[in-house]
Amino acid sequence: MSPLPIINPTMASTPDDAWILSPRDDGVQVWVTRAERWLASPGRQLATGLAAALVVATVSAANLWLNWRGFHVPVSYGEVLAAEGVEWGLWALVLPLLVALERRISGAGTSFSRKAVAHLVLLFVVFLVQAVVSTFLNRWLDPDLAGTPAMTVFADLAVLKLPGAVAVYALLAAAVWMARSMVRQERLRQDFLDARLSTLRAQLQPHFLFNTLNTTASLIRQGSGGAAVESLVELSDLLRRSLRARNREQVSLAEELHFLRTYLSIQKRRFGERLQAEVSVEEGLEEATVPFLVLQPLCENALRHGLDLDRGTGELRVAAFRRNGELVLQVEDSGGDPGEPPTTGFGIGLDNLRERLRHLYGPAQALELDEGVPGVGTRATVRLPFQLDDHG
Repeated sequence: MSPLPIINPTMASTPDDAWILSPRDDGVQVWVTRAERWLASPGRQLATGLAAALVVATVSAANLWLNWRGFHVPVSYGEVLAAEGVEWGLWALVLPLLVALERRISGAGTSFSRKAVAHLVLLFVVFLVQAVVSTFLNRWLDPDLAGTPAMTVFADLAVLKLPGAVAVYALLAAAVWMARSMVRQERLRQDFLDARLSTLRAQLQPHFLFNTLNTTASLIRQGSGGAAVESLVELSDLLRRSLRARNREQVSLAEELHFLRTYLSIQKRRFGERLQAEVSVEEGLEEATVPFLVLQPLCENALRHGLDLDRGTGELRVAAFRRNGELVLQVEDSGGDPGEPPTTGFGIGLDNLRERLRHLYGPAQALELDEGVPGVGTRATVRLPFQLDDHG
């Protein structure tokens, strides 16, 4: 087996973008999806805050109740739990506010100072509300505070609770920032991959059309005007289908095979009986999803490097079948002149295909090239996850 080398260095990944092109762990994808849904739903944010508040309030109430019992304060655990639940429940309301604030001030045009001021204002409002609520709750729970002026209790509680309020706010703000950062990074990664795939497609289609036009030009030079005209008609069909699929990275296998058969028909007009082509597809695979222009580069490579049709005959066999849950695509050629050394060439077509497969499927794909297979010249095999086309 011979690995596919990188012919075009500009299409290869560099250490700087390796983190973008490397396959993502399923666990990371799950967390990114959950974070995205959480950030988009104030209800989920509130539910998360309330759940956390209930846990913290339960523990905090138990600690306060035991302390107050030591000072013989006549209060029940239920009353302390209710008071703590209200106080910590206020922090649950802060989460949706924090997410909304982060979304509003996260633009590139917002300076750090403006962001800091926005957070300080929100923290001040939240702390003020918490201190006021805590003042009334403490005067309700502790009979000794009933005769103490409310402002005195408020001042004492404000000093006591300020460090904790700042710490809790910072923790919540950090959690929101991390969730937004995770989603933002994944979106940038996906945008990068989409742009890279578009670049690969933009590179491949002119290359393919140029080579096919060369085939038509050779027919004209041979004096086969009628065949050249028919070739141009079929080429226009290829171009139309190529443009129709310009916004789709994947198509059904049936559509890809129709494209391939038109391409092979053009090649047969050039080589005549010297080229024998056979396409076999396992029943029930026509609606399987494949990358657009996955078979044509393999066949073109076989015609250009595997066969010697200018001096002899050759066979090209294309097969598609399912094995172990994978869709397997194979292109075999009968090889060239046995007396000639094999000419292995990997131009834009195969190098482009290798990159596209890696971007689309990560480690779940394979492109293998076997040379000198007994009874066969070269065999190219593509393995993909079996998926059904949903475009109809």
